[in-house]
Amino acid sequence: MSTTDRLMLTIGTYFSWDIYKKILKPDAPDKQVLLVSQISVIFAGVFTLLLALNPPDMLVWLIWAGIGIMFATFSVPLLAGLYWRGATRHGARAAMALGLMASLVFGAVSYFKWAKLPMHFSLYAFVISVIAMIIVSRITPKTSKKVLDETMTGWYIRK
Repeated sequence: MSTTDRLMLTIGTYFSWDIYKKILKPDAPDKQVLLVSQISVIFAGVFTLLLALNPPDMLVWLIWAGIGIMFATFSVPLLAGLYWRGATRHGARAAMALGLMASLVFGAVSYFKWAKLPMHFSLYAFVISVIAMIIVSRITPKTSKKVLDETMTGWYIRK
């Protein structure tokens, strides 16, 4: 129950602030953004309820696909940002973008069975994300040592 309500609140917040306020209507007052958030939560809840009443055959595939897409898109920038002092903002963006695109491509290949993949499609996208992070971080300007030290980036967790 707590996971479900957290996901609903997250959907409302993401849609209202990240899409509506930042992209669609930057000058929207907070009260209007709150209303959009509440409507988003209601819409997401009703949509989820309708799916639960008659779940699609591919529901299990969608759940694993969602986990795999998040893995390939977010884990590399997160871990590299915490532990690799050579990681850059541009590398993280490239890793996320290519991880997401590769997830969608390999996911389609897996779902529509255009080719037999011996492992979950997210592993291929994860590898592409790692490669993108390394290459782009190496060719873009490095993050200053001062910022890295202040944010304790690197292997400080051992200290």
